[in-house]
Order: sequence, then C-alpha cells, then structure tokens
Amino acid sequence: MCKRIKILSICIFVSGMLTGCWDRTEIDDINFILGMAIDKGEEEGYRVTYQWPSPELFSVQNPGQGSTTSFSVNGETITEAHRNITEISPRRPLFSHLETVIVGMEVAEESIANILDILGRQFQLRRTINIVLATNKAEDIIRSEVPFNKVSSTGITDLLNFSNRSSTYLNVTLSDFYTKYTDPDTYAYLPVVEIVSPEELTTLKQAGETGMVRAVSMAFINGGKIALVLPRDLSKAWLYTQGQIQKGAYTTSTIGGKQFSIRNIEQKGQTDVKIQNGTIKTAIKIKQDAFLNEIEEKHQQEINIEKLAHNVEKFVKEEVTRVVELSQKEGIDIFEIGRQVRENYPKKWGEVKKNWKEEYKQVEFDVEVKIEIHHTSALRKRGM
Repeated sequence: MCKRIKILSICIFVSGMLTGCWDRTEIDDINFILGMAIDKGEEEGYRVTYQWPSPELFSVQNPGQGSTTSFSVNGETITEAHRNITEISPRRPLFSHLETVIVGMEVAEESIANILDILGRQFQLRRTINIVLATNKAEDIIRSEVPFNKVSSTGITDLLNFSNRSSTYLNVTLSDFYTKYTDPDTYAYLPVVEIVSPEELTTLKQAGETGMVRAVSMAFINGGKIALVLPRDLSKAWLYTQGQIQKGAYTTSTIGGKQFSIRNIEQKGQTDVKIQNGTIKTAIKIKQDAFLNEIEEKHQQEINIEKLAHNVEKFVKEEVTRVVELSQKEGIDIFEIGRQVRENYPKKWGEVKKNWKEEYKQVEFDVEVKIEIHHTSALRKRGM
C-alpha cells in the first residue's frame, strides 16, 4: 500500500512539472502601446492616436535601429476607437507599458476627468503613467520629436521627470491627478506641452513631425473641465509657492539695467491660513538658497550680494502677487486655501463652502520672500 502511495505521489509531482502555459501569449503576438493622444474628431466623437515601437527598436543585436508607428483612428467613443485599432493591427494591443497620455485642449475643456476615468476602467492603466495637456492637438505632440528619443512618448516622460531646469511645470501621474480630483475642495492640475520650431524654439500652431515638444506651463481642472491655464511665467511663480522650484533651476532678473541669474540650491514654500475677526487671511512664505550663476563680465567687480538678493526677492514677490491676483479674479483657489479652512476651521468652512468661489476673492494674502545668495560660485575678483 505504501509503495502504491509513493508511486502515485511521484506521478502527480512529475505531471505537474510537465504541464505548460496553456494560455500563454507570445511576445510576437503583442503590440506594446507606449503613448496615446486624444483629440476631438473632425465632425464628432474622438480621434485617438496610438504610438507603438517596432520590435527592432529593442533588439539586442541592433539596438535603436527600429522605428515607431503612430496611427490615428476615429470612434464615437474612446472604447470604439480602441476596438477600431484592432482592425489594422494583427497584434493584440497591450497597455501595460503605456507611458504617456496626451489630451488635446479641446477635449480637456469639455471633460478631461471623464476621459481619464474611462481610460482607467477600460484600459487598466498603471497609475504611474504621465498625463499631459496639449496647447492644441494632442496628435501633433505625439507625432513630434523629443531630443535623444526615437519614441516621443518615452521622450515626454523623460522630459517631465528628469529635465525641468526652467521649473515652469510639475510632473503629474494618473495617481496624482485622481488624488486631487477626488477631493471636492481642491483643484487638480496637469502640465501643458506645446510644439516648437527646432531652430528657434518658437511656438508653432502645427508642426507634426517637423516640430519638437516643450513643456511650458500648468493648467487647473475643476468640475472635470479646464478652469485656468497659467502663463509660463506665472506657472513658475505658482511653483515657488508650492516649494517645487527644482534644484539647479534658474531665476533671471535685472538690477540697474544689469541682467543676472541665480541657480537654485534649495527652495521651500509654505501657505498658512488664519481666521482673524471673521476674515480669512493667508500668508505665503517663500525661502530660497541660491548661487549667483551669471552676470555680465563688465559688472562682476560691482557685485553686491545683499542688493542682488533683495532684488530677486522683490521680483519673486511681484510674480507671486500677480498669480494670486489672477486666481482671485477668476475665483480659482489654486493654493488650496479652502482645504486648509476645511481642516482647521470647520465651522468657518460650513459658512463659506457653498459660495467659496466668491468668498475666495475676498481672502487677504500676504507674500513673504527670503532669498539668500551664499556666494558667487565660480565668479571671483581678478587678482592684480
């Protein structure tokens, strides 16, 4: 009896090792989608552009020798467009490697939240993918170029994550967007990209494959639609208030007609909200440590670090004040003052919540900026 049990156990063990993957999918049967661009259709519905690499692009023998394909399909819905792509691709589309979703401004103004909700449910996207807005058509962005990348979708991801020395935008993943959007008292935000001339970096209305991609600013979403798009300079001012000026980023200013720039070492931003005599008062406190990065050679002997720091403080304060005034004019709480009132002064929030857009216009702001320029980096006075 024991012998039979042993033999049966061995047979079961061996049979388990001999089984294969009955439902496997060969890599040659998969179409790895790396990027999507979503626009309004010419008449109605949507126009969705998919980008995928050829297998040769990832070949070990000839790395980087392949190319990418960008193909556009139309559909009454996003789901229908997805179904239509299978009519021209013999391989099954797979979205697990998707890196970037680009949404055209016309679609975003109508309802970007609904689009991202559909993508999250229907396509089972990773929450770490990047979401960006295009100033015009998203298709033009995905068909344009990003330096050092044959795949523009991958290039945009690298641009958002590893570049940004101008500090005019903030990288946002799908998870980041959902976190902000699901809070009823905050505004979600997304970076905005455009296509520019590769010769002069001037903005183009349409470039296609002749233009290059540049990230330029930030857009804020409320009620699923675009509520406010900040200009490039005010986007940087907003990032100052969030403590998001990147290490190594530059800020340029002038003093007495002399232009100079500083290079960021560390930057912090803090927003404090208090209720005084029934009035909501907000203090925006900004601190920055920096090096003096560039100044005209003829003025190097005249460097006065304290005066330069004061001038940059004045410049940053003016820019932040401008973005505060714009947000209050539009009634768009991009500083999350309402959230702080809700958390710290729930009784007051109960009074102002219903009419917060108008109440926000009456909030009193005070901007404090402190910048320290530690030394002049490589700049030294010449010896005699």
